[in-house]
Amino acid sequence: MESRIQIKYHFGKRPHTRLVQILTESIAQAGAPDLMTPNLIQTVAEHAMGNVRAMIMIGDKLLNNAAERKARILDENLFFETIKSEIKKKRQGK
Repeated sequence: MESRIQIKYHFGKRPHTRLVQILTESIAQAGAPDLMTPNLIQTVAEHAMGNVRAMIMIGDKLLNNAAERKARILDENLFFETIKSEIKKKRQGK
């Protein structure tokens, strides 16, 4: 018998402006308000298509990729490299 309790909360789609606000506040609260360029914040919010969870997952992939490259600022070039890498991994079945 399981003793866990799971709570599911469905986040509806958020408007683009709200996603930008959430991402901007998140990186500021993390102590790195200049971590992402303004253009990258806009791009990530657009790519997430209203989904907060997707936006956070994209940010996680970007941060991991930046750490591997020892990048101090996350920009659109890193975003496109990360997406390209993810597509390549999926095609290879990893």
